Amino acid sequence: MTSPAAELDAEPIIPPADTSVAFVGYTHDEALALDLPAERQLIRDLIPVGAVGTIAGVPETHKSWLAQAIAVRVAQGVGSVLGCDVVAAVAVGYFWQDDSTREEAERIKTFQAVHESPPGLPLRWFLNEGMQLPADLDRLGETVRVHQLGLVVLDSFYNFLPGIDLKDEGAEQIVARLKREVADTTGCTVLIVDHMPWANETNRQRLRAYGGVFKNAATRFGIYIDAKGKSLSIEARGNNIRGFKPHAAYWDNDTLELRLVDAGDHAETVEQRAQAAGKYLLENARSHSSTAVRKAVGGRGSVTDEALELLKSRDEVLDHGPDGGPWSGERGTAHYWIHSNHAALLNIPTTSQLFGTGSDEVAASPSEETPRPDPSIGDVVHRDEVTTQQDLTQ
Repeated sequence: MTSPAAELDAEPIIPPADTSVAFVGYTHDEALALDLPAERQLIRDLIPVGAVGTIAGVPETHKSWLAQAIAVRVAQGVGSVLGCDVVAAVAVGYFWQDDSTREEAERIKTFQAVHESPPGLPLRWFLNEGMQLPADLDRLGETVRVHQLGLVVLDSFYNFLPGIDLKDEGAEQIVARLKREVADTTGCTVLIVDHMPWANETNRQRLRAYGGVFKNAATRFGIYIDAKGKSLSIEARGNNIRGFKPHAAYWDNDTLELRLVDAGDHAETVEQRAQAAGKYLLENARSHSSTAVRKAVGGRGSVTDEALELLKSRDEVLDHGPDGGPWSGERGTAHYWIHSNHAALLNIPTTSQLFGTGSDEVAASPSEETPRPDPSIGDVVHRDEVTTQQDLTQ
């Protein structure tokens, strides 16, 4: 009988290697020599092929409109979104469970009225089909295969998760399964319209959707919309896209799209508002308010402020108005005037008649107890409404 000490000193018995079950892998040289296909993207630097991603933002930041623009442009295979070009055309399925079917259909028609797309667009709308995840994951995969979809949009994510909180582990597992069971097996990109907690000074540096680290890790790309007051900013980032850092943005109500603030576009917008303000002021010299002026040229906001400042700085003939004369004002202090030669042509006796002196509307004659100054033409008239610097979205 062998002693315990002898057993400890004996050579260990190593079973023979079974190469049939061992992982193979690549040698370092083989990995360097791999011939990889070109990176595939639907929208260059924004949305890759065959991945799960998100559009996440705080409430009322136009997430669904952005998703709709992406769906239409990718189905067409042309155009751009947030300054990034569409580089592939694929069939798109949009699962929408965020409103009534009537409201959703009206928004589809509204966007079509602004951005007309050709008949036969390979875009299929699934309006309130009642899909529930994870129960309908297999059905979703089959839908992708039957309709040969290259992009699926889920809007909004929480409406597909009955009884599951976006912050719970269950939501993380569903995102992981969407990647594993839909995106990885079909090559279809899955874009989730999700919600984001209100940003603060602590978490604003790394915006993300509701949920834990594994949920956000499973999303390989994301478009994140932040709101600070009324100012918007958008960031895009991902594993295989270039994306862009947080960038000032605004909602273009005419095109129903979110747009990044571009120096050229911004200057053009300011110029357009300056022209509109000059036209409005010269055509409404006797009956208007500062509120009406701002409403006529696009409301409050720093863009309008810049337009008024631009008019103030000019001593040139505008293209509009009965005499083509300029209107100018001093930004920040809300002092405005019109040059005397242009006022004379309009038969305006005083600048107070153009802008008023003590209220938003042109005031009636002052009382004897509170005499109103009657400056000569060209003098500054003080207003009691001062507009501060605001956002770029109005």
